[in-house]
Amino acid sequence: MLAIQNYHPVCIINQGTAGGYGEQIHKKDLIIGKEVFNIMSAKTPYKKENEGSDSTKWDYITFVAGGKDEKRVQKADEKLTAFFTEFANTYNEGKVHIGVIGSGDIWNREIDRTVYFSNKHQVLCGEMEAIAVYTIANQCQIPVIGLKIISDNELLQEEYDRNVGEICQEFIYMAIKKMIEHIKTM
Repeated sequence: MLAIQNYHPVCIINQGTAGGYGEQIHKKDLIIGKEVFNIMSAKTPYKKENEGSDSTKWDYITFVAGGKDEKRVQKADEKLTAFFTEFANTYNEGKVHIGVIGSGDIWNREIDRTVYFSNKHQVLCGEMEAIAVYTIANQCQIPVIGLKIISDNELLQEEYDRNVGEICQEFIYMAIKKMIEHIKTM
């Protein structure tokens, strides 16, 4: 928030690594986050003591003071999504997927949970900060986009590799150079 107040950015690009959700998502694939879904904002059904817990029965909703509790997503800026979708034809380290980032304060390693989010909520990957970034950017009316490179996929037994983050950084660096060139020619 301080950076927004002090530097007035023209856009915010949230980038980093994420774990792949689903069989079609592999290490080094790039996710363009058209939407972000808060995978930790849940309301559980009432259960008595010793009745257990079942996260597949939870409702994933966003709690809004004075508003309706319902599933909500934060959306990326349409122009940024279009730009990165077009620029993605330069990405050759893996496949490019456009869709939903699952975000929350959890490092999930449960296969059933990742499959659940992939199937029920079309989540492509899981990470920990995009929901906060999108929420703040959207509240401040600053165009936002998230780009995540897949560092691992527990379902496919593709082990975590922190070094793939550098591939994402290089892609975004080249994209920003392209954006600046485009602005200069306007």
